[in-house]
Amino acid sequence: MYSLLQATVWLSLLGFGFGKPFTSQIEHEGSRMKRQIEGVPSLADFEIRKASLNAIADILEIKFCNDDHLAGVVCPGEEESDDPICASWSEVCNGRQFCGADEYDECLQKTIDDYGVPWFDFCRGEEKVDYCRLKDFQPTRCGADLKLRKGAKEVKILSPNYDSNYNNNAFCFWRITAPEGSNIRISFKDFRTEKNYDYLNIGKGLDYLTTDVSQLILNKFSGDVPPEPAEFQTPNNEIFIAFISDAYDNEQGFKIGVKVADEDDTSEVYEPPEPVINKTCGEPEVMELDEGSKVVITSPNFPDTYSPNSQCDWQFKGAPGRRVGIKVVRLDTENKADVVTVGHGESVGSRDNIVARLEGNDIPRKPVVVDSEDVWIRFTTDTAMERTGFKFEVSEIPAVGCGGDFKVPEDGSIVIASPNFPDLAYRVNQNCEWRFQSAPGRKLTMQFLEFKTQRYADVVSAGFGDEPAFDWSNYVITEHSGDALPDPPAFDSRKPSAWLSFRSDSFIVDRGFKVLVGDTSIYASGTKATKGEVHELNSDCGEEFSREDAVSEIVISSPEVRGYYTNLLDCIWVVNIPFGGHVKVQWDSFYTEPNRDFFTLGNGSDPNLESSVVIDKFSGLRPHRELDDTFQSLWIRFQTDLKNTYRGWQLRILPMPYTACGGLLNVPEGGSLAIASPGYPNDYPNSIVCRYTIQSTSGTRLAFTITQFDTSYQDYLTVGEGCSPEDGGDIILDKQAVTRPINYQFIPRTAAVWMKFSTDDYRTRPGWMINLADTGDSIEGQRGFGSCEEYTSDPTTQPPPEPTEAVEVIEEESEPEVVDKDEEETVEFPDWYDELEDEEEEARSSTMTPMESTDAPLIFEPEEGSGSVVQ
Repeated sequence: MYSLLQATVWLSLLGFGFGKPFTSQIEHEGSRMKRQIEGVPSLADFEIRKASLNAIADILEIKFCNDDHLAGVVCPGEEESDDPICASWSEVCNGRQFCGADEYDECLQKTIDDYGVPWFDFCRGEEKVDYCRLKDFQPTRCGADLKLRKGAKEVKILSPNYDSNYNNNAFCFWRITAPEGSNIRISFKDFRTEKNYDYLNIGKGLDYLTTDVSQLILNKFSGDVPPEPAEFQTPNNEIFIAFISDAYDNEQGFKIGVKVADEDDTSEVYEPPEPVINKTCGEPEVMELDEGSKVVITSPNFPDTYSPNSQCDWQFKGAPGRRVGIKVVRLDTENKADVVTVGHGESVGSRDNIVARLEGNDIPRKPVVVDSEDVWIRFTTDTAMERTGFKFEVSEIPAVGCGGDFKVPEDGSIVIASPNFPDLAYRVNQNCEWRFQSAPGRKLTMQFLEFKTQRYADVVSAGFGDEPAFDWSNYVITEHSGDALPDPPAFDSRKPSAWLSFRSDSFIVDRGFKVLVGDTSIYASGTKATKGEVHELNSDCGEEFSREDAVSEIVISSPEVRGYYTNLLDCIWVVNIPFGGHVKVQWDSFYTEPNRDFFTLGNGSDPNLESSVVIDKFSGLRPHRELDDTFQSLWIRFQTDLKNTYRGWQLRILPMPYTACGGLLNVPEGGSLAIASPGYPNDYPNSIVCRYTIQSTSGTRLAFTITQFDTSYQDYLTVGEGCSPEDGGDIILDKQAVTRPINYQFIPRTAAVWMKFSTDDYRTRPGWMINLADTGDSIEGQRGFGSCEEYTSDPTTQPPPEPTEAVEVIEEESEPEVVDKDEEETVEFPDWYDELEDEEEEARSSTMTPMESTDAPLIFEPEEGSGSVVQ
């Protein structure tokens, strides 16, 4: 249960306020004056306070009488009753007990019986303390609820301050009830409000906020003349009268008499006539939009007030492929009642095709744009409150974004322009490219209509094909600038596609340009585009990295001469990824000419193969996103054009090993897999035992390469043939040291190997990294592929995840396993293993790096009858 204080704080955090009504300074709207507002709550203020009160009541579990927050509260214990006892706000906390009066009297009598005197402080009845506090939050109301009696005198209803001017932003309502079966007689004595702004509603029933026109006897009535007739009867015994004024000019107001209609009353029972919608306004014919022209349309009677109950339609048609802009010159309609809708297509008024709604007097800063050559405008008005309306200018407008892809329709055209054209200049440091595609079997014509850019600095190029060629062979217009149209001002493309590019510098700007791109069959210029001079590209750059090259980090950078790359490059790098293909690609720097010199990254071994997949293609002046994924091979392509060079780029490709503590792992066919100690390249944890089983997915032998090795002298890595030690295979490695063993490369004779890594609770080191690669050398009849079970208590899915901390903790309720050389489990070592002990000691000071040796991997041949698996 919340307290009222908690509820109030909670609502204040949500933005509900309980302060004074909104006030404002004097402002002007044309000839209308906005004045200080005070005294009477506005409709908005009333609604906010109503919502606040309802929210507090919900939190405190208090109900209002008849669900009306103005009527009072339901007495405690009566909430679920069909006919609850209610206390009006005037009866709440007025010094007299209302709710629970019987219990209150019984309580007082009990205190008299027990103590000889009434104990008022002890007896509070059932009235809640929160009721008293909640009463302070009820909305201030202008108006009243009236219950009329037959034969009683006429009751006068007056606007605020009558017969002085009413308040601005006022909201007043009266709910009037007469006896069942009777009518209410209404008589207008005086009526003067600001026409079309401050109005009166009279409606059937007590819902003073209804928007149902069928329930309204008078709808938004305003002006200085009473309605006709000025005296009439309502068709029922319950009505409301509501008055709303705005923030501007005000008048004297109104005086209205109400009473129960007598049986001999001769005034008529008034029923408003059914509204007839006027659809003769607008323009019946579709208006054609010509290039460079504009059509002006206005609301009926503009600049005088338009008519009520109207539906006016206009339709426009531009050239195929064009788009239409609607500039709002003037807009003044009744908000949420008289609305202009704008849409596309030939079906006027279709809700699915509406592009914009315009209402009130807020004029959009930019034109309303419709991406279609078929445009319609519909203006609908309600039954009252006419304003001056609107004035629009409709014309074809170009697409003014910074580049994009466009499809030119058959026999049609589109028009594009530089950003902000024609109202504002383009911006500095813009680099835009437009690409155009014709309809199937057609070609394109490009025609410059207007042109003005900063000479020698802000340049436009154009040509045929899908995009600018790096060798400029498809350029027709090359870096044109100034205030004259390019030469040629129009050309017919050699292909069904064309392009246009624009680049501005960081200094002076100008108006820009406008270009038409159309179907050659309609807009042919007679000037055929010719193929430009072909410049030879430099492909003598790039490199291919083998899996052995990529065991450690690879750094690749763009070719450079005196700190900058050169023109007309077409460089390709291919990286064959080791370790199952998991790599990170990180950027050190990236500076290329935007939209001209491109870096492309793809999956595969050759960018020219259809099977290659482009991962990303980009240019510009900032490093791109980091890539973290799995690949067998990657290719990189860097292409530069004929002009302008930048500093270039540098990236790093980092092979990422599997670092979880143990698991059942598979080496992909023809691929490889890297395993590293937990936490690698950082130090591994203390007191862990990690068990691995690694098997070939193709049933072939595995090439085993130790690329890094640095462990403490009590932390052991043991490697054996088979799925687990229980298979009885040879122990290939049992090692602890700070350097790689002599036999850091070998090929076991089985399709699977097992590994065990155990650490003590003393020192830790960076650990080890191992690469296992598929040799393709199949083994028939050998246990291994597909038959290995998990050699670890922590099952691992395949492909294995790469957790940030993957450590297998020793079983619960047992001491950490510390592996000691003398207490190691008894295993049978082959003779060749003992012969390596002395050689390893000699190698401890070696500085040999991974894959440095060119010796062939060892293939172990144990003695006959040793019990080991023999090839």
